[in-house]
Amino acid sequence: SYHCDDWSHACFNSKEVGVKLANELLELYDPTFPTSKRPDTANSTHSLIPSYTHPKRCCAVLPGNLHYLQISKPGITADYNIAKTITDTYGIDLATNLNQNYFRIHLDQNHIVRTIVCLSHQDIDVYNISHLYGLHERLLNNLLQRYNEGLIPDFFSYFKQNWTVAIYHDRFADVRLEIRDILKQTLVENSESLFSSLHNSVDHDILFNAEQKKVLLKRFQTEGYKEQVEEKILHYINYNHYHLPMYAKPDSFN
Repeated sequence: SYHCDDWSHACFNSKEVGVKLANELLELYDPTFPTSKRPDTANSTHSLIPSYTHPKRCCAVLPGNLHYLQISKPGITADYNIAKTITDTYGIDLATNLNQNYFRIHLDQNHIVRTIVCLSHQDIDVYNISHLYGLHERLLNNLLQRYNEGLIPDFFSYFKQNWTVAIYHDRFADVRLEIRDILKQTLVENSESLFSSLHNSVDHDILFNAEQKKVLLKRFQTEGYKEQVEEKILHYINYNHYHLPMYAKPDSFN
């Protein structure tokens, strides 16, 4: 037998757990259901705990009509005070507290949003704020730079600005995947794709120095990736123009 008190469904996104469970049962009881390959696991030597990627989300209304929201990565919740002491891998915390409406964002060492904590006297837009998880801060209108320059007094109002509509749109996740596919292409003969260059370095825990970053940026700009990414984003804005009228298009200046 196997039992571990620390691991439970509470450590993961309940919808993702439900989907994986449903797929397992359908494979057993529905002969028409396509059999998929076994899911990836958190530990490749043990198949009891599959890998989960969707964030955990906890929201509630606390006494005093305080609205609470916490979004964090799947897995066992780490102690906040202990995690902060691991300076090499912890990352950065950004927080605002305008009129006692608290909003904290944790960026990991790669500046990806990994935790969101909100405590507000007003209703919290849970659905849209959930879209921020897993995004790089540069996608959030250069969040870190603006925060350090003192240009963001309140995250609640910041994430209600017009530019956020493109991120909250239900097609945005698909566009990100399509852009990743572009980076996987080999656009120059006898050269590996930009994605492969990055992936190989990550696999070997190689950190990029400033010179290597310049080389990658030059490849992105000169090997055709930049043009294809821009074309993909413009197509996204054009196709969803009725929902994204705040974004300028090339024909807007004619």
